[in-house]
Amino acid sequence: MYPATPMQLGMLSQGFIEKEFTYIVQCDFLLTGHLNRTALQEAWRYLINRHEIFRTSFVISDYGQMLQVVSEESSIEWFDIDLRGMDSKIQKESIQEYYYLDKCKEFDLNASPLMRFTTFLLSEKETYCLWTFHHALLDGWSTPIVMEELFRVYEALNNAHTITLTNVTPYVEYI
Repeated sequence: MYPATPMQLGMLSQGFIEKEFTYIVQCDFLLTGHLNRTALQEAWRYLINRHEIFRTSFVISDYGQMLQVVSEESSIEWFDIDLRGMDSKIQKESIQEYYYLDKCKEFDLNASPLMRFTTFLLSEKETYCLWTFHHALLDGWSTPIVMEELFRVYEALNNAHTITLTNVTPYVEYI
């Protein structure tokens, strides 16, 4: 357990008190080629195990202090939406509607992970992906690093190669 950082306190207070969706972040990308769903799910499991922040939830102590609780294990909430066979205009409209509804969907701040992942199967060779998370987990500098790690781990798993990433600085050193 760690105390929440001042930045997290500001973001989370709205979530606990006002039920605001201001701090819900959505990152999207298009994967071309055949989707190896198993490898992509394994890549996320790898990153969740690698980074404590992805196993973190938030609670208010008996003394009113906001705390981060790191679980030993956690798994990402995963959704697959098959849009194959639909006109590209309808696919885009369906994705846009989903984005809005997904952003309005609350996270239970007391349960990790505070993120979810959705794949939109557009064709046999195109998959649109949406990663939604609470901003209290990552800042704007960290998000591209995580995305790069996700792609590197996915590629390694997809091609049966060894995963090679730099060592992680323990999260406690940032607090």
